[in-house]
Amino acid sequence: MAFNISLKDFEPESFVLKDYVEKLAKMDPSTGIVSQNVSERRPFDPVVLLNTFKESIATLKEMSNRNQRRVDKLEQVCSQQEREHEARIRDLDHRYTEAFEDFQELEDRITLVATKVVHLGDQLESSNNRRARDFEAETLMRYLAEFHSGPKPVSHLFNDPGQLPQAADVIYKLNMLASELPLDKYKEVKIRISDKYVQIESALNTEFNEAHVSADIKRMKMYASALQQFSRGYSKCIDSFITHSIQKINTSQAASTDHVFLEVDKHCAKVRDQIEAVFETPEMVTARFVQAVFEKVLSKHISATLDELIEQKKTSEYLKQLHELFTKTARLASKLSRPEMSSDPAFLSKLTKMTLFNKYLSFYSTSEVEHLQKRCNNMLSQYYDSLGIPRRSQGGLRSRTIKVCPDETCISDDVCSSIIYESKRAVNRCKELISDRELSSTVTQIYDTVLDVLCADHFDYALDIVFTSIPSSQPHSAPSGQFFQVVGMINSYMPLIENLFREVIAPCIKHPQVASACLETKRKVIAGIEQKVEQGIVRCLNSMLNWVKRLLSSQQKSDFRPEEGKSDELASTTNSTNACSEVVQYMCECCKVIDNSLDGKNREAVLTEFGTRLHRTIYEHIQQYTFNSAGGMLAICDMNAYRKAIKLFENKLLDQLFENLQSLCYLFIIAPEHVKQVCSEEPLVGFDRAVLMTMMQLRADYRKTKQFTL
Repeated sequence: MAFNISLKDFEPESFVLKDYVEKLAKMDPSTGIVSQNVSERRPFDPVVLLNTFKESIATLKEMSNRNQRRVDKLEQVCSQQEREHEARIRDLDHRYTEAFEDFQELEDRITLVATKVVHLGDQLESSNNRRARDFEAETLMRYLAEFHSGPKPVSHLFNDPGQLPQAADVIYKLNMLASELPLDKYKEVKIRISDKYVQIESALNTEFNEAHVSADIKRMKMYASALQQFSRGYSKCIDSFITHSIQKINTSQAASTDHVFLEVDKHCAKVRDQIEAVFETPEMVTARFVQAVFEKVLSKHISATLDELIEQKKTSEYLKQLHELFTKTARLASKLSRPEMSSDPAFLSKLTKMTLFNKYLSFYSTSEVEHLQKRCNNMLSQYYDSLGIPRRSQGGLRSRTIKVCPDETCISDDVCSSIIYESKRAVNRCKELISDRELSSTVTQIYDTVLDVLCADHFDYALDIVFTSIPSSQPHSAPSGQFFQVVGMINSYMPLIENLFREVIAPCIKHPQVASACLETKRKVIAGIEQKVEQGIVRCLNSMLNWVKRLLSSQQKSDFRPEEGKSDELASTTNSTNACSEVVQYMCECCKVIDNSLDGKNREAVLTEFGTRLHRTIYEHIQQYTFNSAGGMLAICDMNAYRKAIKLFENKLLDQLFENLQSLCYLFIIAPEHVKQVCSEEPLVGFDRAVLMTMMQLRADYRKTKQFTL
C-alpha cells in the first residue's frame, strides 16, 4: 500500500505520536479498525496492521535518507562559500593596510610642505613690512621736508579736501615724529606741523558734523575712523554726535511723561543703530550717549515735573509721579543696559538712583510716612465732621459726652478701605524706591500708622462712643444692637489688617528684631480692641437680659391660675401669654442682630452665653407663680414658643435646656396619682429630685393633695 506522507505531518507544533499511529492504522481498511457497516465489517487482523507499520517505517527511512543527502549537499556549498569569503576578506584587509600607510606618508609630506610654506610666508611678510616701513619713512621725510622748506606744504594731499582722511593719517604720524625732534633746531617745523594737525582735526570734525546732519552714514564712518587717531578730536566728535542726537528728542513742557519715555526709547534704538554703523567702539559711545540722555533729557524732565509738584505742595500727586517716573526710568535702564557698555553691570541702575533721583529719595521715606498719616487723619476728620462729632484728640472731649444716632456705628467702610488701600500703595512705592536697609523700618512705620489710625483712633473710639449708649441695669427701652453692629464691622476689617501684615508688610521686613517688634505692637493693639469688645458684649448681654426680665415682669399672677369659668376656654387654646410673646419677639431680634454681626466661634460663644442666661431667667421667673392645670397648659405653650425661638440660635445645648424646661412644665398638668410614675420615666427620670419637688410645689393643689411624693 502506498502512503501519502510529507514533512508537514512531522512539524513540532502539530505532530502527536499517538494520533499518527491511529492515522496509519485507519489508512488500510483490511486491518478491521476502520468503522464500516455491520454487514461489511471485517475481523481485526494484527498481521495486516504489522505490515502496514513496516511499510510506513520503510517509507520514513527513505524520506530521511533523501533529506540527509540534501543537507550534505547544502553543507558542502556553504563550506565552499565560506572559504571564498575568507579569501576575499584577507585581500581587502591587505589592501586597506597598504592604503593607510600611503595616506600616512602623504600626510607627513603635506605637513612638511605646509611648514615650509608658512616659514616662507613669514619671511616674505617680514621683508614686505620692512619695505613698507621704509616706504612710509621715505614718504614722511618728503612731507617733513615740505614743512621745513616753507610755511605751507605744497603737496596735493594737504590741499585736496577729498583726501582729508589720508592727510589726517599723514599729519598724525608727522606730529608724532615732530615731537621727537629737538626744539631749538626744528621749532618752526614743529609749529607748522602742529597748526596743520589742529586744522585737519577741526576739518574732520566739521565734515563729520555735516555728514551727521545729512545722515550720510558712510561719510560719518569714514571721518570717525580718521578722527580715532586724534584723542581730543575723536572725543569732540563723539560729544558733538551725542549733542546733536539729543537735540532731536522732543521734551517740551507739553509732552507727557509717557510721551517722553516713549520718545527716548525709540530715539535710543535709532541712535544705537547709527553708532554701531559709524564707530569702531560702539559700546563706549553707546554708554556715553545713554548717560547723556539720562543726565540731560530725563533728569530735566524729572526735575521739572517733581519740583513743580513740591512747590504746589501736592504731596499725593508728587509721590505718585515719583514712583511712576522712577519705575519708568528703571524699566528703560534695564532695556537699554548691555554688559559690554560698562564694567559695572549696575551702571544705569546706579545712575538712576544716584544722579536722577538722589535729591528726592533722600527724604522720600519721611515724606511717605508723613503723607500717609496726614491722609488718614484727614479722612477720619472729614468723616467725624459729617457725623457732627469731634475727634478724640480735639478739645479734650470724652466719648461719654457724645450722643449719636442709634443706627450709627461710627465706623466708615470708605475710610477703612481707603486707609488699607493707601497703605498698600505706600508699601508698593517703598519697595521700588527704598533700599533694603531702610525698607524694614519704613514699612513698619506705615503699619504702625494703620494700627494707630484704624484700631486705636477709629475702632477704639467707636467702641467707646457706642459703649456709653448701652442701657444701664434698668433699661427703659429695648436695647438696640448698635454695639454688636460695631463689633461686626470691626470683625470684618481685622482679617484685612492681618492680611496686610502677612502679605504686604512681613515680606518687606528683613530684620528679625524689627519683625518681632512689629508683631508685638500688633498684638497689643488687637488685644486692647478685643478686651473692649468683650466688656461691651458682657454689658450688652446684661442689658438684654434685664429687658427680658422687665418684659416678664408684666406677667400677671392670674395668667397661670385662671378662674374656674375660664379654665375650659384656656385649656382649648394653644396661644402663649402676652409676656411670652414679647420675650420671644425680642429673642428673635437679638438673634438676628448677633447673626449679622458675629460669625464662627464668636457667634456660638455669645449665643450660648445669652441662651444659657435666658434659660436661667425664665426658670427663675416660673418659680414666682402658682399653676393650676389650665395655667400649666399655658406654661407649656409658653415653653413651646421659647423652644421655637431658641432654635434660631442653632445650638444643641440650648435646645436641650429649653426642652428640659418644657418637660418640667408637664408636672403642672399630670394627675397627682400619676406623678410618681411619670417622674420615674423618660424624660424626667434623669432630673434631680430636688428640682422635681420644686416644680411640683408650684402646683395650686400641692398642699391639698398628699400624693406628691417621689
